[in-house]
Amino acid sequence: MKQFSVVIVDDHTLLSQAIQAMVNTFDRFKVLYTCKNGQEVIHQFSSSPQNIPDVVLMDINMPIMNGIETTEWITKTHPKVNVMALSVEDEDSTVLKMLKAGAVGYLLKDTEKSILEKSLIEILENGFYHTKNVTNLLMKSISGDVDGDIVLKEKEITFLEVSS
Repeated sequence: MKQFSVVIVDDHTLLSQAIQAMVNTFDRFKVLYTCKNGQEVIHQFSSSPQNIPDVVLMDINMPIMNGIETTEWITKTHPKVNVMALSVEDEDSTVLKMLKAGAVGYLLKDTEKSILEKSLIEILENGFYHTKNVTNLLMKSISGDVDGDIVLKEKEITFLEVSS
């Protein structure tokens, strides 16, 4: 069975080490490295093609270059890399900004280990993973019930059509 590579981007060292240890217990996944901010991600991605992962687990609030800016950069420069937001932020506007930036999923850091593994698998198999809360938020944004100017990506529209 092929193993898929994961990069963790989080400015809290202990937390990123714990997530790394957890992900490394999943049969199909192996963490390549961790970064503390977006600037480190750009450096790693630019230094070697072997540093380009299948999935990035991205925190949002980080110094130097935050998760939204970093996700935009990854989406533009490495569109085959799947970015999954992994954050404590649960504000609708923040979730939508991450999805608009190119994240293919959004999980809160208090999620269960089994859900994290399931989400990684679904991202690789389906191209996205959205919890019911994120799906409801996307539906509200389509109907105009959410403040802000949100444009859905093709994968998000496909997801909503399949889920209906």
